[in-house]
Amino acid sequence: MDFNHYYARHQMALMLAATAATSGERAIHVASATGYAEKIRGERGRRSTGGPGLLRTEPFSC
Repeated sequence: MDFNHYYARHQMALMLAATAATSGERAIHVASATGYAEKIRGERGRRSTGGPGLLRTEPFSC
């Protein structure tokens, strides 16, 4: 998964929500941004627990 893709889509959804002409459009864009945030949060959580195929590292261990 490419985090940059999801971060960019999340930011775009927030910008579209900020400039939406109606409250309905705003709600759609906010929901989209929320969905991307959940995907990012889930993937970050999976990666931080050393999910399959990932190596867990301890940055300050000797």
